Amino acid sequence: MAEEGDVSVSAGESTVIKLGVSSCLLGEAVRFDAGHKRDRFVADVLPGFLS
Repeated sequence: MAEEGDVSVSAGESTVIKLGVSSCLLGEAVRFDAGHKRDRFVADVLPGFLS
């Protein structure tokens, strides 16, 4: 019996995964020190793998 939250995907199927990313990792100046912590992978590379 599957537990709540378990996901089973068969070959040829896909599932949608929601991904939350902090605005500061995208380069927005929203940190307590009025800065950001832009991460190149999160801002530039990762979106190519997401729809």
